[in-house]
Amino acid sequence: MGFIEDVKHRFYHTAVQRELRQMPARIRSKTINLQTAQSVGILFDANQMDNRKQVLQYAQSLEKQKKKTHLLGYLETVAETDLPSFPYFTKKEINWKYLPKGEEVQKFIAAPFDLLLHLHPQPNLTTNYIAALSKAPLRVGPYTTFEPAYDLMIDIPEDTNVKILIQQIENLLAKIKNKNEAA
Repeated sequence: MGFIEDVKHRFYHTAVQRELRQMPARIRSKTINLQTAQSVGILFDANQMDNRKQVLQYAQSLEKQKKKTHLLGYLETVAETDLPSFPYFTKKEINWKYLPKGEEVQKFIAAPFDLLLHLHPQPNLTTNYIAALSKAPLRVGPYTTFEPAYDLMIDIPEDTNVKILIQQIENLLAKIKNKNEAA
């Protein structure tokens, strides 16, 4: 990493730590797993059509289980003739410190869903920022050295596809039991 990238990373970490200190503590009044979650936020990279389709299918399957879903996809660019059917943010909405500033990002961060799932095997500074500031009491995503981003992390190879990541997350969340459930 070059000198300029090091400086940008330092500014990023300083900005994120400042915002995290200003946030109220997350309140966990109940155990949350995939069965008990009533609303799920899904953060994903929508640049590859295959990943996008898998995430949208997964969101539909959650909705069939009577769960409200909130989606936020990242797209490098968007053609005016090919607008996605889900909320998204683009590279233009990310400042030089890797912090997203778009309206959709702010709505996603402020949304009071029960569970946040980051469905992309390669976390980056921008998506880590969104996850870290999310109001969700349980945030699950790929392993990153940026600890404030997730409560549960899954260590998987970067070339893992989204379908396998979803399976791994579901397996992990299935192991979380409520106090009243048998182990």
